[in-house]
Amino acid sequence: MSFDTFKWCVDAALELDDRIALSGGEPTTHPLFWGFVSYALQHSNKVWVCTNGKLSMDAVQLADMARCGELSAVLSQDRWHEPIDPVVVDAFDKPAWAPVTDKREIRRVDHDLNVAPQRAGRSLTGKNLCPCEGSAFVDTSGFLYPCGCDDAPMWGHVSDSQFVKTLHGVPVWACHDPARRWPETRDKIERMRYEQRECCTAV
Repeated sequence: MSFDTFKWCVDAALELDDRIALSGGEPTTHPLFWGFVSYALQHSNKVWVCTNGKLSMDAVQLADMARCGELSAVLSQDRWHEPIDPVVVDAFDKPAWAPVTDKREIRRVDHDLNVAPQRAGRSLTGKNLCPCEGSAFVDTSGFLYPCGCDDAPMWGHVSDSQFVKTLHGVPVWACHDPARRWPETRDKIERMRYEQRECCTAV
């Protein structure tokens, strides 16, 4: 993701009164990660970062910032990634007596992806097996989706501020239900998909 695209993401989050979330892949591996964090914190007090702790020093710094309440930071633990440095786990381990301003969290993902039916690209949690309920998702190219599932419909691009404004009040939980999609944005979505196909064909 370019810095300009990230700025558009921040603008969209502010327009929709949403949090600014940086998550996976692993966000700390992006060469502009700390620039993204700095820019986000300059414009919002609702910044959320999820890391798998791959880069120990960056993860510990995030934990320190979250402990002070500068942002919210989540350490995601599961059995599919490499083991996490114990120093990182200790940094994210929040004591029960921690003040409410301490925004560290450890999330353990233990469910087995081979158990229970699921649609392609869909997680096992959330409404309609979608874990992303309540937040829009922007891919690395700046295209906006109602969630992060592989089969989510594309809404538009974050650079289109007029389009972003039309998303006020849109029920994100309707992301996988065609019957509940909002007609005022459907034409826009189809037009952008057509233009994207034409662009790809032209190349």
